[in-house]
This record gives sequence, C-alpha cells and structure tokens, in this order.
Amino acid sequence: MNDPQKKIPILLFVISQVHLAMADTNDALQFFEQEAEVVHAATKHAQPAFQAPASATVITAQDIEAYSYRTVAEALQSVPGIYFTDDRNYTRLWIRGFGRPGDYNSRVLLLINGHRMNENVYGGLYIGQEFSLDIHAIRQIEVIKGPGSALYGNNAFFAVINILTKTPDQAPVAQANVEGGSYGTSKGFESLAKKTTGSDGLYAAGAYRHMHGQDLSYRQFNGINNGVAVNADGEEHYNLFASLAASGFSVQGNYGSRTKHVPTASFATVFNDPGEQTTDQRGFIELKMDRPVAPSVQLTGRVYYDQYYYHGYYPMANATPPPDVVENRDYGRGTWYGEETMLRIAPAEQSHALTFGQDY
Repeated sequence: MNDPQKKIPILLFVISQVHLAMADTNDALQFFEQEAEVVHAATKHAQPAFQAPASATVITAQDIEAYSYRTVAEALQSVPGIYFTDDRNYTRLWIRGFGRPGDYNSRVLLLINGHRMNENVYGGLYIGQEFSLDIHAIRQIEVIKGPGSALYGNNAFFAVINILTKTPDQAPVAQANVEGGSYGTSKGFESLAKKTTGSDGLYAAGAYRHMHGQDLSYRQFNGINNGVAVNADGEEHYNLFASLAASGFSVQGNYGSRTKHVPTASFATVFNDPGEQTTDQRGFIELKMDRPVAPSVQLTGRVYYDQYYYHGYYPMANATPPPDVVENRDYGRGTWYGEETMLRIAPAEQSHALTFGQDY
C-alpha cells in the first residue's frame, strides 16, 4: 500500500520548482523590458517594441554607423520584406512584395519626429539621396509594418516609418564629417548641440553633397553617341535641420533641396542631353507641446506649416523643321498647414492607455 506521507516531499519539491520558474520568468521579463528598444510610431507614444500592437523594427544610430549606411533607404533594406529600386532619379520603395515601377511611394507614411513628410501634391515620400534629412542626424529609425491609417490617416497603408533625430544629450557638442568617393562625389556634414536639462536644448545639423556622376552606356541608344550618356548623372543636394526644446515645448524645422541630372532619356526625352534634370525641395516648421496636465494624463498639441516644390526640365525633340530641341518644363508646388491635439490617459500601474485626438 502506498504511504501518503512519502508524497509530501515530492509535492513540496514541485511547488518550489514552480516558484523558482515564476521568479526566473519575472526576472527575464524585467530584463527584456530594460533592454527592449522603445518605439513611438505604433501608438503615438513611447513603449517597448515587444509591446507594440504591430510588427516593429528599430534601426539605431549605432546600426547606421556600424554598417555605414549612406541613406535611409540603405538602412531600411536591412528590414525583412522591404527593398528598393533606383531609376537614376528617385528611390522606389517596395514592401512585402507590393510595389510599382514609377510609383511615388504614396502607400507608406514617412515621419520625422512624428511630423508627416509625404507631400500633398503626389502624396509621395523621398527616402534616398533626395531625402531632406542627413543620415548622420538620425538617432533611430522605426518601421511599423501594416496599416496605420486608424492613427495617421492616408498614406499609412503598408507601413509607417518614423525617423527620430538626435537630441542635445545624445549628440556631441560639435561634429564635422567630410567624405569623398568615386565619380567625383564629395560631402560635408556639420552639427552643433547645446544641452540644458535632460534632453532639452538645441540641436542643429546640415549637410552638402555633390556628385559628378558616371558616364553610362545604354545599348537602346547605340545610334546616338554610341549609346553613352556623358555628364548626365550629376547630383547636388543640401539639407538643414534644427530643433529647440525646453520644459515640454519644442520647435523644429527642416529644409532640403536636391537637383538630379537624369541620364536615362525618360519620357521620350533627347538622349545624351545633360539638360534633363529634376529639382525637389521639401521643408516644414512645427511648434509642439507635450506636457502632463494631471497624474497619468498627458496632453500633446502641435501646429505646423509645410511646403513642397518640384521643377523638372525635359528636353524634347521638335518634330517640325528645323529639327531642334524644345525644353518641356514641369512644375509642382504645394503648401499646407495644420494642427493636432491628443490627450492620453495611462495609469502607471496598468499597461493599457486611452487616447483621444483630433487633427485638421
């Protein structure tokens, strides 16, 4: 006959093992919470990436430096399911197998510190060398895959990409980089940071880049200059960014301009004519407040003004005598302004939050 008393030590041993396992699990969760990367774009407030209600990927400034990414597009190619094409003028984004050559990237939303960067003429985003922020000024890139229109409205169909800039407490007081490369490429970057308290203070950065470009061969145009486009791949780009923050209030501004010579004779233009080029300019200024108004209640508000400008030069062959070249010019210009207010209630002892918001 079995003795019930002999089962007691075994039972106590099992219970102790359960308690030890629960303690190990809690320690592991605390470790991951401390080490987890923080994202902002998934719910419009900071939270650990593993708690975000979406597929969240973070690319840090350390990653950018370690892998020597030159553009945001190059950094995003490290994210599974995202890749790009380049037509010698613009960088085209494809995600999860969806994309279309010549698309304006209008199905993905791009943000800088939560500010919408898709322009209002074509709805597109610019994320290669044409982007208006230099990669050395970036602290973190957040990629939130999947629809985000419930929070952000249009453009946020396939993904939301939020780019966080460096703050005065994370940047050196002064920084300067000079780069050079093949095809007559040269670039300079400078930044200044002045910290007051915490992350408050001033951060400013600017960059200038020039590239002579390649002489490219296209067999489709063998009858013209043996199919070689000479001096038709140059590029010139400059950008500026500045932010000032104090006591829950901040102002930030960004401006960038890029002119690219196009060697591909796009839209039936004249081949081997260095006059084909496009210029894109993008800028904004934003005032923001982000302050607690009561225990566990955070109020965020912003007002902003944006502008976008596009100018394209396309040399076309004149079909009527004499056979000369006619310059076709395309223009696109957009300006817009708006405001947003958001109230977030998040009790400290709970993992859930309630958010109310409106924007115009």
